[in-house]
Parts: sequence; structure tokens; C-alpha cells
Amino acid sequence: MASGSSGESSASPTSTVTGAPTETGAADTLGEDSSSADTTTTEPQTCAADLLVAGQHNGLEIEHDGVIRTYNLYVPVGNDGTEPAPLVLNFHGFGSNAPQQQFFSNMDPTADEYGLVVAYPEGLDNSWNAGTCCGTSATNGVDDVGFAVAVIADAKSRACIDSRRVYATGMSNGGFLSHRLACEAAESVAAIAPVAGVIGIPLAECNPSRPVPVLHFHGTLDSLVAYEGGAMGPGAVDTVAAWSERDGCVGDPAQSFAEAEVHCEASNDCNGDARTELCTIEGGGHCWPGVSFCPFGVSTVTINASDRMAAFFAEFTLP
Repeated sequence: MASGSSGESSASPTSTVTGAPTETGAADTLGEDSSSADTTTTEPQTCAADLLVAGQHNGLEIEHDGVIRTYNLYVPVGNDGTEPAPLVLNFHGFGSNAPQQQFFSNMDPTADEYGLVVAYPEGLDNSWNAGTCCGTSATNGVDDVGFAVAVIADAKSRACIDSRRVYATGMSNGGFLSHRLACEAAESVAAIAPVAGVIGIPLAECNPSRPVPVLHFHGTLDSLVAYEGGAMGPGAVDTVAAWSERDGCVGDPAQSFAEAEVHCEASNDCNGDARTELCTIEGGGHCWPGVSFCPFGVSTVTINASDRMAAFFAEFTLP
């Protein structure tokens, strides 16, 4: 599962910050996030004055489970560190890495438009332990859910992050990890939007602490993570249907987008104001929608996954 696609997550991660950020860019205008978090019962969040501002910050280090782990952080154009911003974890696929995922998903322009801070974590041996998938991280039972939670905490210490607006996405193996993160650390992420990655742990073992909004993208001709399901796990339809059941959604999914080869169906009547949505790309390969470059089949530019998930994320906050 190249350029595409977990240990225990219930315990608090044993992680410490060991590295300092490296700044490679900066900008000077603030993009306002479109979400409308309910602050009527929550004290306004304030941020320290010495946090990272707009630009690319590479090689941020965390010690987790005795291993030095790294991630890159993109702070959007105009972010001056004074207003809490949403955070998105964007996980790379199996055999890939953080810089490649940053390029492959082309999420930085979306981050600028929506005011998102985006973390691009690095998996050990270019893999994530998401259950059935993938590589040595799965074989060795690496605690990647705990690492993801540690990245959230570390990012909050470095940038002005809204604690209630933290989200996850990923490509293939990274998409698998997004699903597992929602199953095992639902208190840490407000919503997820996996691309070409299904749930990789047994469905009966996915017991999130709260209803989790899910937006899932998948091509019908994905040759690495089959749309219909197989050895890697359930298919896209069954994965999203299982989330709808967990979230207590009622009624049949309704069409939410239909244009050319792309159609999306959403279940809106769910517990906790959650929503589940599946965007299917007919004839689509193992690709990130909205980016024409794809080494594993035909992509689409009819829908932009990064933009659509940013709008989706803006609807949801942690309780």
C-alpha cells in the first residue's frame, strides 16, 4: 500500500519534547477559520506570546515510548499566534513520509484558506500501526495512536491551537490510522476524514467514547485498498455504515454531492450532532481527490478532498 496506507491508545502517552522547531518560512496575514465553536459555557482560550507563527516548521521531536519521533508543522499564512486555530493531523501512507504527504495531499493552500494548522507526523519505517495495516509498525505493535495524541499535545505547546477543534486525515495507511484514532481516542479528535483507508481493527473493537463525525473518500478502482473490501479490511461502504451505526444515525444516507464521476452520500440524523459521509469516485484509483498527480490509478479534480474535509471539520468541535 505505497503512498497510501496500532498499538494501545487507552493509556496516556509517555512523551516528552526533545527538539526545537526549525522555521523555513513565514507570512503575515491571518486567515480566519469558518467554524463556529460554542463558547457560551467555555472560558475563552488564550495563547502564550512566544509560539510559532506562519511558516513551515520541520523536524519537531517528541520522545514517545523511548523513541524519538518527529513531525512537521505548517502554520497558515497570516497566523500571528494570537487566536486559537484548528489543528489537522495529516498522516502519510505506507512507504511514504511527511514531506511526501504534504505534497501529495496539497493541503497547505487549504490550510491558508481555512486558517488550519496542519501537522504531518512521521511513521516509524514509513508505516503506521493501524491494525491490519501496515509494515513493521503493525508487526511490532507500535503505539501510533498514543504518538498521535502526543503530537496533538506537542503542537498545542508550540502553536496557538484550539483544543476543541482537532481533526485527523490521512492517505491509505494514514487513513487507516485516522479511523483507529477515532475508535480509540475520540476524546482527542473532533472529526476525521480518511482518504483511501478503511478501518483496520475488528469492527467490534471500535468503541469510541462519543459519536465521531466521519467523512471518507474512496475510489472504486483502488487497487491497493479495495473499495469493496478484502484482506485489508471491510470495504468503504461497510466502514462508513459501521460508523453510522456507532453514531446512532437513523434513516438512509442522502445524496450530498453529485457531479461527473463523484457522488457523496451523508447520514445527518446522528447522535451528538455527528454526521457520516462517503464520497465515492467512480473509476478512481488509490489517489487523493483534487490532485491530478497519482501513481496508483486515475485521480479526479471534480472534488477537492482537502477543501471538502476542511469545510466538514468546520462544522464540528469536541464537547
